[in-house]
Amino acid sequence: MIDILYICLFLSFLDSLREAVFGNTRRGQRMLLCEGHGYVREKQKGTISNWKCSLHSKYKCKARAVTNESQGKVLMRLTCGIHSHGAYTHIDSKNVKRL
Repeated sequence: MIDILYICLFLSFLDSLREAVFGNTRRGQRMLLCEGHGYVREKQKGTISNWKCSLHSKYKCKARAVTNESQGKVLMRLTCGIHSHGAYTHIDSKNVKRL
């Protein structure tokens, strides 16, 4: 029974992975974009980066994401996708980059 549970958890983890999309903050820093929200890098260790909501300080938002770079691709998943505020109403498309 444990094996089936492990497989289900692993498959749900794979479903949550998606290709990362990046843009830039007004100050030129890299920003992870997902579902109308922006995330700024909190820390990095090797190829894994942890990101927090760009409005973390203003709204005490707890939303977080993780990216992992492997074989030239950057995949991301939300570790906490619940925001304490609404999504951006406008994102400047010239600053968005898909990797």
